[in-house]
Amino acid sequence: MYKYKAGLNHYKPIDTDSLIQNINTKEAKYLQHVLYENAITLVQNNNDILPLQNIDKLHLASLSIGDTLSGTFSSMLSRYARVDQYFLSKNYKKQEADSILKALGKYEYVIVALLSTNNLPAGNFGIIHKSLDFIDTLQKQNNIILNVFANPYTLSLFKNIECIDALILSYQNNIYAEELSAQLIFGGIASKGKLPVTVTPELPLNTGIQTDSAIRLKYTLPRELNISENDISKIDSIALNGIKNKAYPGCVVLVAKDGKVFYNKAFGYHTYDKKLPLLTTDIFDVASITKIEATTMAIMKLYDEGKIILNKNLEFYLPYLNGTNKGHIVIKDVLAHQAKLKAWIPFYLETIKKGIPDPKLYSKVKSKKFPFRVADSLYVRKDYPDTIMKKIIESPLNKKKEYLYSDLGFYLLMKIVEKVSGQDFYSYLYENFYKPLGMANTGFRPRERFKLSRIIPTEIDYAWRKQLVIGDVNDQGAALLGGISGHAGLFSNAYDMAALMQMLLQKGEYANKRYFKASTVDEFTKCQFPSNKNRRGLGFDKPTLDSKEAGPCCKSASALSYGHSGDTGTYCWVDP
Repeated sequence: MYKYKAGLNHYKPIDTDSLIQNINTKEAKYLQHVLYENAITLVQNNNDILPLQNIDKLHLASLSIGDTLSGTFSSMLSRYARVDQYFLSKNYKKQEADSILKALGKYEYVIVALLSTNNLPAGNFGIIHKSLDFIDTLQKQNNIILNVFANPYTLSLFKNIECIDALILSYQNNIYAEELSAQLIFGGIASKGKLPVTVTPELPLNTGIQTDSAIRLKYTLPRELNISENDISKIDSIALNGIKNKAYPGCVVLVAKDGKVFYNKAFGYHTYDKKLPLLTTDIFDVASITKIEATTMAIMKLYDEGKIILNKNLEFYLPYLNGTNKGHIVIKDVLAHQAKLKAWIPFYLETIKKGIPDPKLYSKVKSKKFPFRVADSLYVRKDYPDTIMKKIIESPLNKKKEYLYSDLGFYLLMKIVEKVSGQDFYSYLYENFYKPLGMANTGFRPRERFKLSRIIPTEIDYAWRKQLVIGDVNDQGAALLGGISGHAGLFSNAYDMAALMQMLLQKGEYANKRYFKASTVDEFTKCQFPSNKNRRGLGFDKPTLDSKEAGPCCKSASALSYGHSGDTGTYCWVDP
């Protein structure tokens, strides 16, 4: 009778068209995300090693044990720091295991992901004894963080489990578990889960260590921040429209709010021939963003430590400027682009003779005399950087002290950083910012460290280098300096830039490490000379003073916001 009342006597087959899409709605995906975030359990955390901190002092590796390498887990780890990736088949041969053990011996911590599991108790949930034996051997050699993507009862299979430095149970082997487990390791999320069953007397029901709130960027879904799909689709539309109109062949867009990355997408390809799809991990020549991601960071640090005074003249730190028209220029005016400097100097033009690079200045092969790579088969003389600095020093000044964006002062600021710090420019930045922030994809001369397939080309240079520029700095002046300068030359990716800008948003603190005093961040990011009709901060760009004027950001950005753009199409902006 009840079946009749329910209408079951009128059979209607289920429409299976788009069934998978109908089941896996945005709401369902977010629910799974929330469930896994709250379920993943930190079972053991000896000496409170998780979340990992002071990563500049750690040499990290990740080992995936299973049928295949986990791209999701390893990819998420690499968003936070440099983590060298290794893989061991669960049916490994002794020679393979011995080789991996030897290779892992140099690391302080090894993050072990036990993958390719199942829900069948009869077969130990897909975990074989060889895997358990290897993990037991490894924990005697290294500090290990073991991440088990399996049923809770698998924990009873491990030998000497109490000796494992940190133990995470992620319950299942899927994209949600892998992404969130990697975030837990680095503090993108806090640990909240508890064991739903008693595994052993030592691991009873409700075992689970709770950690404090997140200390690094969290990667989440828009729904967590009550951001609508309509808003997200607008970003998609703008990015795709740029590709359609050939403004660029591809791009990466990352957006974060309240320390949570909710939008992170790659569109298009490296080049217009559409051979290589663009990935969110790809590396860009950020051009003039170098001014804030490198030079301004260094000046802020030295100012913060009382080693640089912003109202001092350049000659105070660079005595060789004494007697030149650059000597009395104030550092603060350089940073705010009102030092009367010319916008730029096309140095490369004087190195071209009859339409080709001058053979007196360039060589097709690298040598002691021609050490600086400019492009493929093009190396510039060792002494040419001196020529560039001479031209900058001897260049005339503008008559009026007003806002005029200039590269030239940032060449000199790099020299001040090196003089005051006693280190070369990149070493200072790497030790004080890039390494502790986990910015493993940021630096100069990326060809020396990364595959070309990860680096986005900038242009086909018809005027000078006569080739596609890829992995060599696009800016001509920086290229003639060997790829390292204070105004351009840096390469980075969206993840690294997001970490740096989040640190600034948090007033100079990130992952429980302080980089600047809050007052230093406030000083550099505020508009310095509004009475001179200059919108700039110190190094940072700012919204226009007159809202009717076209500016570097949208009209809705607050007066407190700041950022920078790069001539290669790169851009970063934050709003407190």
